Amino acid sequence: MISKDRVRSLIASYGANPDAFPVEEQAAARRLIATDPELQTELQEAQDLDALLGLSEVVAPSADLRRQIAEIPVRHPLPNPGPQGLLDWTWLRFSLARMVGAALLSAALGVGSGLLAGQPPEDSSTAATDDLDSWAEFATLTFSNDLTLDEFTNEDGSASDGEAL
Repeated sequence: MISKDRVRSLIASYGANPDAFPVEEQAAARRLIATDPELQTELQEAQDLDALLGLSEVVAPSADLRRQIAEIPVRHPLPNPGPQGLLDWTWLRFSLARMVGAALLSAALGVGSGLLAGQPPEDSSTAATDDLDSWAEFATLTFSNDLTLDEFTNEDGSASDGEAL
């Protein structure tokens, strides 16, 4: 279904001839125009405008106008590309400088936020257990073995030196 606003838009864009409308919208637009007196009036006004425009004659540009158009590049030359020619790499230098600046700023922000956050006090037994958990997870992912924390600790719960493996 097509709306009245869409038909108005088609008339404004393509003129009063429904054959000029997009093919997929022609039939629906014709049906709506046939049933809506307001759209019929708008179509008639567009047909009158098309007829008036059809009466105007096409005038070829004068020799003076063609000469003025041809002189535009002479009157408004392009800026000199410089000694490097048309391949000016200035844009690349500025792009690289921006990327390096962004990387340095990101690093500075990361270090700064790390310093501001501070480090929590380390409990040696917790740190050792956390390290062992990380290694167990790494080994599990790497070797697809179901390693447990027990394989990395001694009977008393202290960290193993890994020689038993």
